[in-house]
Amino acid sequence: MKKAFLALFFFASALMVSAQAQKIVIKVEPGHHLINALSKNGQHVIIALDMKEVREGWAKKIRGWGGKAEESKGTYTIHGAIIPEISKNPVTIYTNVSSSNTGTKVWWGIDMGSAMITPQTHSGEYAKMEKILHDFAAAEYVDDINIQIAAAEKVVQNSVRAQEKTVQKGQQIVGDIESNKKQKAELEQRLEQNRLDAIQLQKDLEQNKLDQQNSAAEVVKMQKALEVVKAKLTSVQ
Repeated sequence: MKKAFLALFFFASALMVSAQAQKIVIKVEPGHHLINALSKNGQHVIIALDMKEVREGWAKKIRGWGGKAEESKGTYTIHGAIIPEISKNPVTIYTNVSSSNTGTKVWWGIDMGSAMITPQTHSGEYAKMEKILHDFAAAEYVDDINIQIAAAEKVVQNSVRAQEKTVQKGQQIVGDIESNKKQKAELEQRLEQNRLDAIQLQKDLEQNKLDQQNSAAEVVKMQKALEVVKAKLTSVQ
């Protein structure tokens, strides 16, 4: 129980320190990326989470837009994607997920067919792109926090189970103590009865010795009486 409590305490403390020390700020910024030696305009966000988890989440997000994907040196090009928030017509998505000093960098750019989306050429679409990337980052953080919550709940559940076992053990110990007291009382009662029985047996033994003496004297007396009776036979003529 003590170990479980300490584990929960340190886990909770770590979460509290993390929550207090780090305020999650999601910032989508303009960014360029070289694709086949050509610089593509786009935007990126830094997500302070494991790159594997972010990459899987982003890949799932992209698959929802359809299209045909091509990969080259870690950069994906998705032709014919449909992003309702951006355009009713198919677009080409360029995207790359890479590691950065502060987490995972997700970059993407969208070609409308005539030009890449930029704040200058497509301000409305660019803002929608920014919201999509921001919302994705927020969802990744929420998923990660939910995982932490699930882990914390598991620690709590384990601690509760350990507490319940400790309480049950305490109840068992109390029961054992009461049982021990009862057994002790019964044993003391038997010992007392045994002592009284020993005294009575000793008295019975002494009485038996007297009874034996009296019985032996009675036998002698009866034998003498028998001799007297037998003597009468000689008096018959």
